[in-house]
Amino acid sequence: MNRNKRILVAVDDSKASMRAVNYVANIIAGKRDFTICLLHVLGPLPPALREFGGSEDPQREEELEKELEDKRRQWIERSKTKALPVLKKAKSIFKKARLPAKAVDAKFWIDVDSKGLAADILDAGRSNQCDTVAVGRESFSWLKEIFSHHVADELIRKGRDLTVWVVE
Repeated sequence: MNRNKRILVAVDDSKASMRAVNYVANIIAGKRDFTICLLHVLGPLPPALREFGGSEDPQREEELEKELEDKRRQWIERSKTKALPVLKKAKSIFKKARLPAKAVDAKFWIDVDSKGLAADILDAGRSNQCDTVAVGRESFSWLKEIFSHHVADELIRKGRDLTVWVVE
């Protein structure tokens, strides 16, 4: 039986995200039976990078596919590079909480199917065998609350097989 508990912490450049990182770090500070999976969702692939109309000429089709794949790869690399400072900051918080560096892993997730952020976070949690998903949440004014929804609310509704921690 695996005694190691796995927690996925969704991170981005928001204050709410860092509150979630700090909360989880405080809860597990100094404990050795935890593994943290820091998740940064790169967002949906831009429509222009999803697919193209194709070509009647098989050779041209192959060239266009290669160009598209190169553009996708460049977009992914730029997105990952932008996210690195946030992930580095989160890792340093867990290091200060005396968690071994090997117990903190960073993952990137790309929204390929356009299922939405909550579905991506849950899919990543499940595929990384995490028991718990932790996210930050910003408070909205009552007016904004009427017209907006929180990803955290959707995680709670759809994350039946996972424990969901929402840090506000």
